[in-house]
Parts: sequence; C-alpha cells; structure tokens
Amino acid sequence: MAGDNRATTNHNIEILQSAGFKKQGITSIFKKSGCKLLSPAVSSGKGGHYWFDIRKVNVDQIKVEGSHILIRIIPDMFILIKLSDFLPLLSKATRRYRKNSGEVWGFYITLNIIKNMAKIVSKDDSTSTYSTPIIKKNRILQILQSL
Repeated sequence: MAGDNRATTNHNIEILQSAGFKKQGITSIFKKSGCKLLSPAVSSGKGGHYWFDIRKVNVDQIKVEGSHILIRIIPDMFILIKLSDFLPLLSKATRRYRKNSGEVWGFYITLNIIKNMAKIVSKDDSTSTYSTPIIKKNRILQILQSL
C-alpha cells in the first residue's frame, strides 16, 4: 500500500495502553497478562469503504484461549470479537499470499450507524460474514480493562 499510514496504524492506541495492553514490536498485536489482542486500525478508503487484512503470522501468535480481535475504526468506533468466534472466516479457501505480507485474509466492513452494527465481509467470499455491535469510545476502555 502506498503512502504513510502511521496515523491510521497508531489511532487510539492510547486506549489500549490505558487498559494495560502493551504493543508487541512493530506488529498490531497487544498483550496484557495472558490476554492477546490483534488490533488493526481502519479508516474510510476510496468509495467510503473500510477494509483490513489479517496476517496469518499474527493469528498464529495470538491463537490462545481468551484472545480477541479489536478493530479500531477512525474516528472513534471499535469492534471487539473473540478470536474463536472469528476463526471460521479465516479459511484456507479465502487466504491469499501477498508479496510484502505473506499469507493474509482480506475483509471489508460496512457500518450501520443507526443500528449500531458492523458487518465484516470476506473480500474473497461475500457469503463469509460476521455481524457485531459497534462499540463507542466512551465504553471500550471499560471493556478492555475487564479482559
């Protein structure tokens, strides 16, 4: 991906840090005690679509009981999913290889702000979806502290 995406990558990291999570190197993995989070940040791209990739190498590192995916959506929305609930979307059939990222799964997010819901859709299989509530910034810290 071209351009400087540091502002997106670091968006709302302070909330994770306030909840006691520490970033693991240059990855999007955060750890607190036995709990691990994979936390990509996303912003609206071309056409108003939100998208993110999950790298297999990162999933392999957090595949322990109690792990979660926390998607940080710019400006101040969040999606929190138990990794075990999301694993069915990480199938071999939808996994792709990218030169700079290795094995990855790609996803789009559609937001229904009125219903406070998000729908995650596989880029490679539009029937592979996951719907979940959107969490607002004023509530996510409390949830993260309880993990």
